[in-house]
Amino acid sequence: MRYRVVAKRSDDRHPGAATLTHWTEASSIEEAISQVRAAHEGPTGVYGQGLYRIAEVHEGAPR
Repeated sequence: MRYRVVAKRSDDRHPGAATLTHWTEASSIEEAISQVRAAHEGPTGVYGQGLYRIAEVHEGAPR
């Protein structure tokens, strides 16, 4: 299944985009979240720095 994972900026003072959208193929919502976080964590990633938090996950998103 294809998923759209939407993250929102956690601090409005940060000059980055208000939302980020990630697309992933996964077998469940939990797996989709895990894949997106793993790809964007770490000291330079948007989740590793705490700049964004996952706000929505949509199942069956178009290709």
